[in-house]
Amino acid sequence: MKLCIDYLREIEREKGWTPYRIAKEVGLTHSRLYQLFNDGGTYNDDTAYRVAKILGEDPAMVMAAAQAERSKNPEVKATWEALLEKISKGFDLLISGAGPRGTRLSTC
Repeated sequence: MKLCIDYLREIEREKGWTPYRIAKEVGLTHSRLYQLFNDGGTYNDDTAYRVAKILGEDPAMVMAAAQAERSKNPEVKATWEALLEKISKGFDLLISGAGPRGTRLSTC
């Protein structure tokens, strides 16, 4: 499971943005972003949504990952992680069986 910091580092790497720009675009203060970079931690759902949009990822995946990471209860954390796994498998299945414009790919 990707952590909140992993998504932020991905923005930094893929977009080539400075920490200042990342903070501005995702709605964090500059000091909060550096705190996340240095000490880890999580962000709220609004920030997770913006992070997902910047990366072109499904907001539900990034938000669920943040929820799982925030959870203190092991059973709740496991539930979020199971949900992430189901979403991921469903997405993989959808992508593997669809061709251009939703046509079914041949299995031959």
